[in-house]
Amino acid sequence: MNPAAPAGTPASGANSHWLDAVWFGIMGTGWAPGISQVELEAVQRKITDNWMGRLRVYGPGGCLNEGDVIEPDFADAFYGINYARLLQIKRKVDPNDVFWAPTVVGSQRWKVASQPDWLTLQTGKLCKVSN
Repeated sequence: MNPAAPAGTPASGANSHWLDAVWFGIMGTGWAPGISQVELEAVQRKITDNWMGRLRVYGPGGCLNEGDVIEPDFADAFYGINYARLLQIKRKVDPNDVFWAPTVVGSQRWKVASQPDWLTLQTGKLCKVSN
């Protein structure tokens, strides 16, 4: 891909892992209607832990818009070296976390209640995580 920025390019929030990426791929799967929760968790774990787990050994990286919302280290995978700087900006501009999604900068302060950690529906109540 060779998306390396030319000398003098200003800093951005773009994922730093993209600067030395050698490939890009998207994977997914489906399931039949009526699947049990046990089977659904197995499908989700297969994607996150098995398929993506095999790729993580080659290096982190991912696209926030297309990434797995239960990516175990989403801060590094989706933001790379920019995460700490982006978190400072987030705390200054949005200290109350009005803008939230499961893998946005600073999202660790919140959790969707009453649903397993592996479930990606995000239909429960959003609750502040105690420190």
